[in-house]
Amino acid sequence: MSFIDECGNTGTDLLEMTQPLFILACVSVPETSADYLREQVTTTFNSLKEKEEKELKARRWLKSAPKREGMRRLLEKVRFHEGFITVVVVDKIWLLAALVVQNFLDPEFNPKANVYLGPTLFNPVYAREITAYFYSVIEKGDREIIAAAFRKSTLENIRRAFDYLVSITDNPEFKEIIEGCDINRLFDEELSCNAWEKAGVEYSPNLTAFADLGRRLAVSLEKRSSETDVVFDHCVEFDDPFSNLYEFCGGFKYVEEKDRVLGMNTWKGFINRFDVANSKSEPLLLLADIVATGFTKMTWKILKSEELDDFDHTLINLLKSSGLDKSINVLMAPTQGEDLLSRVSP
Repeated sequence: MSFIDECGNTGTDLLEMTQPLFILACVSVPETSADYLREQVTTTFNSLKEKEEKELKARRWLKSAPKREGMRRLLEKVRFHEGFITVVVVDKIWLLAALVVQNFLDPEFNPKANVYLGPTLFNPVYAREITAYFYSVIEKGDREIIAAAFRKSTLENIRRAFDYLVSITDNPEFKEIIEGCDINRLFDEELSCNAWEKAGVEYSPNLTAFADLGRRLAVSLEKRSSETDVVFDHCVEFDDPFSNLYEFCGGFKYVEEKDRVLGMNTWKGFINRFDVANSKSEPLLLLADIVATGFTKMTWKILKSEELDDFDHTLINLLKSSGLDKSINVLMAPTQGEDLLSRVSP
């Protein structure tokens, strides 16, 4: 059984800088241990709660030493009972730059991208290099120009973003490629509101993270010769889009080897069911809240070169025991991502 929660949700607003990171966390536990862990979550809450507290909130509990220790012990119990976690970290500004590459440099709508880049654009390493370039050249004060093209996709907004990208791109090759984008087709066939309403999907860190987390979870389950049902903590904005994404990724049975190399895989046979609940009806969702919130706080400590404590090290040990190569993905600027991964790696 797998339970998913998030930290840093601002929906499709990528420019809300009070929460620049979005972190999606999944806690998977054997069904045979689920009832025991539910009991432990409830017991921990009842023994440490304040009189007025109705439920465990990791953000608040992390500020109290006894409650922090209580949550740390819960994570130890997850590891002891062969549970594992999957985490995706998204820098929202990095995602903004990635959307530029995925859309304005998409060979489907840009013949020059196909000529200059060909299949290398779909190589994750090369795509990351191009994303890093746009991450560095898009000025902080101009991010809204790019964000509007995806948050409010009108032809006027897309043209404004296109003109801006052409004006700031000082790499001659990238500039010529950008100029080759057919923005009318991009809008009509990809970014128009009608097209996305039918798909039930919006550009957001939530959807990006869920797609990646599901892919990683499926791979982890395949290696364990296991399968799971997924329960996501209720979120009005994304209950339906997440369900639609699950239906899509669980719908195809086979992925060719060349696509698996690029990170694609099917969820079918590994993630069998998708449900939405809340922590009052499913206490194990609180474990996902603890991991998502704890990982967010720990990430900021690492990026600021601050000392980690016992809770952080327990979280890292749980990540390591989960199989690090498939249990975490970091979608952020290379330097920051390397700093984070170097601290949580074996």
